[in-house]
Amino acid sequence: MEAILSSYPRNSGALREIKKGLILKLILSGEKYSGAELGRVLNVGRSTVLHVIRELKDEGLIEETGYGETTEKGGRKPLKLGIKSDSNFIICLWIKGNFLAGSVIDLKGRTLLALKREMDIVEGPDVLVEEMINIVKKLESGFLAEKPFAKLLACGISFSGRVDPEKGMALYEHNFGIKDFPICDIISSGTGLRTYIDNRAVIAGTAENWFGNARNLRNFVFLQVLPSMRSVAFLDGNPFRGINHMAGEVGAIPLAGGASENQFICDIVDTQIFKLPGISSRTGFRNGDFLKNKPGALTALRHFLESVEEFKYTKNDIDIVIGCAKKLLGNFISFYDPETIVFSGIPDEYHDYFLEEMKKALYSSMYMVPPENYRLEMASSLENRTELGILGMVMDRILNKIN
Repeated sequence: MEAILSSYPRNSGALREIKKGLILKLILSGEKYSGAELGRVLNVGRSTVLHVIRELKDEGLIEETGYGETTEKGGRKPLKLGIKSDSNFIICLWIKGNFLAGSVIDLKGRTLLALKREMDIVEGPDVLVEEMINIVKKLESGFLAEKPFAKLLACGISFSGRVDPEKGMALYEHNFGIKDFPICDIISSGTGLRTYIDNRAVIAGTAENWFGNARNLRNFVFLQVLPSMRSVAFLDGNPFRGINHMAGEVGAIPLAGGASENQFICDIVDTQIFKLPGISSRTGFRNGDFLKNKPGALTALRHFLESVEEFKYTKNDIDIVIGCAKKLLGNFISFYDPETIVFSGIPDEYHDYFLEEMKKALYSSMYMVPPENYRLEMASSLENRTELGILGMVMDRILNKIN
């Protein structure tokens, strides 16, 4: 509760703009809130809370779940609110390795039906999107056969390359030869479902923001550090993408077992590009002409090590990761103050060691900034992080068009 209160000053404009989404996030957390409790937690007036609750009820997203306990002062028992998960559902799509996966989830993030199909990356974007449409239709028909009165709110996609979420565009993905591809429009036309997309880094960070250790924070960094480094910064509640939607995705390169070229990474705020193979300072990051006629320049970026279980990391590997993360985070903190930095991908046996050494590394690289200035957390253990992230992303778009 304290984190939420510190993130949303009383009567702030940001609070008024996102009140509906934030109230839904709190209800989705699994705790049973009454309207009065929501108002106290968020420093929001009773009339505002009641108005938002009425809207969410009218949209069929929440319901009254019973009565809570009376306070010491007595009075009527408060009505508790919960998510209405038995009538609204979302279809999720994502690519993992050479598999295209899809599922139907409820608004609590529970997987109710799942399908996957092995893909050949040489099949290209047209075949990929055709298979996506086929999976959506199979999920829809199979699910509605069991629940004919269910409502599918939307389809959400977690994508492994650069995207423009506002336009629903897949901007670049090397393996399937995708460039400037209107993937959301095509899937919407083929399925009748409104479709939203975001990159894998944002999806992972969104899951942490809705359901994990960064729940309801406005300013934080989510940094996946193994098996590859992938990052996203949330600034004033929104994921930062960079001028060319590169932030986070350029960092998605292996940190273990690769050639020396894999040591080069892009900084988290997309203000400068380190010397990736084939990329020069004149390549065109700032004039929008992204790597024109240089399809091989992103070779170092297209590798993503899928099977983390196959790797046995040593303490030396963890030290290398800390050195890379220190550079990303040190540069980012020079531009913006995160409330929390959340790390993902570190094996359980190295959690304590990583956090302690990461604090020391930041202290030594940030002009002796006290490490207590920044809360460092390991990501929560979310079994279906991708689906939860897609759920959060879709609800953000549906409720308030935050992105």
